[in-house]
Amino acid sequence: MKRTSGSRIIALFSLLLAVTTAACSTPTGPAPANGSRAFNTSPAHRDLQTSGDQSRPGWTEVEPAPHLGGPPTSFRHLAPVTGNKPWAVVLCKFPDKPDEPHSVQWYQDFVTHSAPKRDGLWDFWHDVSYGKMDLTGSQVFGWNTLPHNSTYSESRFALWSDCASTATNVNFGRFYGVLAILNAKKDSGAIGPGPVSAILNGNHGAWGVVVLDTGAQDVGWGAHEMGHAFGLNHNYDTGLSQCIVGAAPGEYCDQYDAMAYENGANAFQTSFGNSAPGLTAPNLLKLGWIPNPTVVTPNAPQDVGLAPLEQAPSIVQVPIGDSPQHYYTIEYRNPNLAYASGTTWGKLLPGPGVLIHEARANGLFYLVDTGGGPNFQLCQSFVGINNIRITVISMPSPWSASKAVVRIGYVGDGIPDPAPCNTQPSAGRVAVRSIEPDRQTLNLHWLLLTQASAEHRRSKTLKYRAPLEEAAIRAFWNNSHALDVY
Repeated sequence: MKRTSGSRIIALFSLLLAVTTAACSTPTGPAPANGSRAFNTSPAHRDLQTSGDQSRPGWTEVEPAPHLGGPPTSFRHLAPVTGNKPWAVVLCKFPDKPDEPHSVQWYQDFVTHSAPKRDGLWDFWHDVSYGKMDLTGSQVFGWNTLPHNSTYSESRFALWSDCASTATNVNFGRFYGVLAILNAKKDSGAIGPGPVSAILNGNHGAWGVVVLDTGAQDVGWGAHEMGHAFGLNHNYDTGLSQCIVGAAPGEYCDQYDAMAYENGANAFQTSFGNSAPGLTAPNLLKLGWIPNPTVVTPNAPQDVGLAPLEQAPSIVQVPIGDSPQHYYTIEYRNPNLAYASGTTWGKLLPGPGVLIHEARANGLFYLVDTGGGPNFQLCQSFVGINNIRITVISMPSPWSASKAVVRIGYVGDGIPDPAPCNTQPSAGRVAVRSIEPDRQTLNLHWLLLTQASAEHRRSKTLKYRAPLEEAAIRAFWNNSHALDVY
C-alpha cells in the first residue's frame, strides 16, 4: 500500500471533488450505496405485465408442470446440464393477428450461433457455462397459425402445446425443449422447473417448456425462462426485499443473476433487446459447470484467491455446518471483463466486487445484501451464521483479470488481518472502487473505521461524473487506490 502525507492526499481528494462536482449531472435520486439494486417495483414491470391473459388472477411467470402420471421430479440437485441442448423454436400466429414481428432469420439468429454480434441466446449459454453447454442444433419452424384467436382463454401448457402442434412434421424427440413464439401479447413464462412430460405429434417425451409473446422476445426474458427449463429456480436476497409487486419477499432480488434480474435497470441493448447479466456461483454449481469448487471449512482459516467469474470458474464453497445443502458461495465479479464470445454480459452491473450467496436447505439461493453486501470491497467483512467471517483482503485493479483474495475464518479466531486491512487511520480511507463503463463516472468508496477492528465500520459509496479521459482515470487509480487519509 502506497502512503503519502496527509496534506497531499487531502489536496488530491479536494481537487478531484472540485473537478467532478463541476461537471457532474444531477441524478434523479440518491445513488444506491455499495452496489444496491434499483428495481422497478410497479405492476407494469415486464415480468408481471398486465396485458392479455397475464391480467388473469393468479398469473405467475413460472407455472408448475401438469400432473401427467408418474412421481414428481425434484430439481434441487441436478445431473450436470452439459453438451448440446437444442431447442425447437415454433413461430405461431393467432388467426385474428396476422402480423409477424420479426423474420424467421431474426429468430434463427436469436437462438443459434448465427448472431452477427455474438450476443444472442446461443452465445449467452455457451459463455456462462464456460463452453460446457450450448444450443447447437436448434431450429426454427413457422410461421404457423394457431387454432384459436388471441382472446381465447387457455392454460400456458395448453397454449404451448397448441403452438408446438402446428409444426406437424417435426420430430420433437431431437430437441431438449420447445420455445413457443407468439406474434402478439398473450402470455410469457415457463413451466417447471426442468423438462415437462408431454405428448407432441403423437410421441411421448419430456421437454423444456417456454412461451414468449411479443413483450418478452429478448435475451433477458429468453435466458431467464430457459434457465427454468434447465432446472433453475428464482434467486432471492437475504434482506427479503420486495423487488417486484406480487413476488415473494426476496424473490427476483439478485441483479447479478439472470434468474432474478430479468430486464432490470442495468440491462444493455443487444441485437435482440435487453441483455442478461450472467449467472452467479450457486446456479453454476447446480448446473454442473464448476465441478470442483474450492471447499473451505472455517475451522482452519485460510486465504483463497478468486479469479473473475467472467473468465474463469473460480468459486469458494463454505459449509455452514448444519446441513450439506446449507453453505455459502463466494465469487469475484468484474463487470468490465468480457466472456468468451467477447460480449460483456454484466457490463452495467455494480463492481468489481466480491459476492456472497447463501444456499439454503430449501433448494433456493439468496444473495447476501445485508451486513455490508452485496458488492463487498477491500477490507470489508461479512459475519454470517455460526460466526463465519469472510473478509476481502486484496482487490485488483478494475481493468485487471487478476485475482481478488478473501480470508475465511471465524470471528475471534485470533488471526490478524493483513495490511492494508489492519491499519488504524485516525480519520478514514478513500479509494476509487470502480469506473463505470462510460469511463466518466468514478465510484468513490469512503471507509470510516470507528474502531481498530475492521468489524466496526461505516462506509458509503459516492458517485461523481466528470469528463475525464480513461488515461487520467487510470492514473488516479494507480496513485490513490486504498490510500489512508489523515
